[in-house]
Amino acid sequence: MTETYQYTKAFTQSYRLSDNLTRQQNTNRVSIAEILKMALRTSNAHDSAVRQQLAEEDYVIKSHQTWVITNNQLELFEWPLVNQMIDIQTKIVEANRFFVVRSFEVSHQGQLLIQIYMQFAAIDFETRKMARLQLSSIDSIVNEQAPIVFSKFNIESERLSDFEQKYEIQATDIDENQHVNNLVYFRWGYDALPDEFKQEHHLQKIELKYGSELLPEHQVVVKTYISVNNVVQTEQVIYNETLDKQACHIRMTWIKE
Repeated sequence: MTETYQYTKAFTQSYRLSDNLTRQQNTNRVSIAEILKMALRTSNAHDSAVRQQLAEEDYVIKSHQTWVITNNQLELFEWPLVNQMIDIQTKIVEANRFFVVRSFEVSHQGQLLIQIYMQFAAIDFETRKMARLQLSSIDSIVNEQAPIVFSKFNIESERLSDFEQKYEIQATDIDENQHVNNLVYFRWGYDALPDEFKQEHHLQKIELKYGSELLPEHQVVVKTYISVNNVVQTEQVIYNETLDKQACHIRMTWIKE
C-alpha cells in the first residue's frame, strides 16, 4: 500500500543554517529551539505529502483535530553550526490508537548530530481532549517493534526548587492551536538556567513531558531543580499558576566542561 509505505519510509529535507538563526550564548552553535522548529517543519511536510494521497476518511486524524506533542526526547552528539547544511530525516516508527512516535535524525555530511523522538497525539479542537487515531494508513507498524521508552518524571513534593522564574505569555508564544507553542516551553526552561551554569556544562540530552496546555490568559512560573550526582541533571516544572497544575516537565542532562 503506497500510503503506508510513505508514512514509514524515511522522508528528508535539507536546511542551510543561516547567520540570522538564534545561537547558543553568542557562539556559532545554532540553538536547539531552531533545530526543533526545523524538525517540526519536516514532519509537517512529510504529513502533508502523505495526506494528499489519501481520502479524508483514511487520514490518521479528522478535519476537526490536530496534532500535539506529548513527549519529546533529544540526544545531542554534536552541535549544528551556523552556515552548515543539515539534513533532517523523519519517519513514523511506532503507532497505537492514541499516539504515534516519529524519529528524526539531524545530520551534516552523513554525520549524525542529533537524534530526536517525538510522541504525537490528536486533540479535538472543540472538546480540547485527546482523540483516537484512524490507523488504516499506518497499521503496518502498529506493534511492529519494541516501543520507544519515554522517561517518567517525579519531583518529591517536599523538595524546594533552586530557582523560580515567572514568565508572561506573549502573543508570539501562541500557535495556530490557540495555546502556547511546544517550543516555548523549552525556551523558557533553558533561559531560566543561570548563564554561568550553561557556560560550565555541555548539554547532552533533553527530555520533555507535556501535561496540560497553557492558554493566553494563564500565569506561568518555571521551577528549576539542579542535581549533581554521577550525572548533572536539571529538572524543571513549567507550572500553571492560574489553574494550579503542572503544564510541562523538562529534564536536561549535562556534562561538566
